[in-house]
Amino acid sequence: VGEYQNNDHESDCEETCVEDEKESSTKIYISSRTHSQLSQFVGEIKRTVFNDNTRVVTLASRQHFCINSDVTKLNNVNLINERCLDMQKSKTKTTSMGDEGKVLK
Repeated sequence: VGEYQNNDHESDCEETCVEDEKESSTKIYISSRTHSQLSQFVGEIKRTVFNDNTRVVTLASRQHFCINSDVTKLNNVNLINERCLDMQKSKTKTTSMGDEGKVLK
C-alpha cells in the first residue's frame, strides 16, 4: 500500500509566498519632462545588478495623466498638449481646433 502525500500545503505556501513578495516589493516612481529621459532611466536600471529582479514600466502622456479638468475635457491629444504648453507659458492664452483638425492658438 502506497503512502498518500498531500501537496496542497506546498501549493498554498507558493501562492502565499508570491503574494507576500508582491506586497513587500519596493515601488519607485520617476517623473520626467521628456520620453528620452525616461528611456535613459530604464536603460540604466537594466545595466545594474537589479535588472533580474526589477520590472520597469514607462507611462507617459499628458492625455492620461493631466490633472487639470479643463484641459482633460478637450479630449484631443493635440489640443491637450498645446493647452498644457500654453498654460506653462501664460495663463491667458487659449488653444482651439480649426475646421481642418489643426490646432489653432
